[in-house]
Amino acid sequence: MLLMVDGAFGFEMETFEFLNMCQVHGYPRPDPYPNPKELALALAIALALVLALALALAPTPTLTRCTASRA
Repeated sequence: MLLMVDGAFGFEMETFEFLNMCQVHGYPRPDPYPNPKELALALAIALALVLALALALAPTPTLTRCTASRA
């Protein structure tokens, strides 16, 4: 299970109440990568996904022809 909280909207009380209910009913503690190599690999994959998304959403540059007048 992956829970992502967008901090741009603020950390609402309902978010923390939901986390508390999940923990009470058996949500595991967030320690999914006890091995440092697994953590490094997961971070590298996440960074690659973020960069790919940023490149996909970036506006494409438009080429314009510059015409200079000669006098």
